[in-house]
Amino acid sequence: MPNATDFPIVKKIAWVLGLILLALFLANLPGERIRRGQNDFLAFYAGASLVGTGDLYSASAMKTLQLREAAIHLPSVLYIRPDFYAALLKPLALLSFQNA
Repeated sequence: MPNATDFPIVKKIAWVLGLILLALFLANLPGERIRRGQNDFLAFYAGASLVGTGDLYSASAMKTLQLREAAIHLPSVLYIRPDFYAALLKPLALLSFQNA
């Protein structure tokens, strides 16, 4: 019984289709939001900034920080990791948001 290696054209077509699908996926990424950091990284940066303040899990403190640093409020992006993880990320808070 023949297998896929017996049909090199099938392999070439599969590779081309895979590359086309990858290109379409990459073209649909919200590049501007990624560049500005308006994504899940905002939660990690906020956690690093708010650790030790008592507001680590505060939604209002998170909203204030999001608006100040990224000029956007993402209500579903909250810091939910353990405290020690935010403490490990604390060096990020020493940098500006764009540089972090």
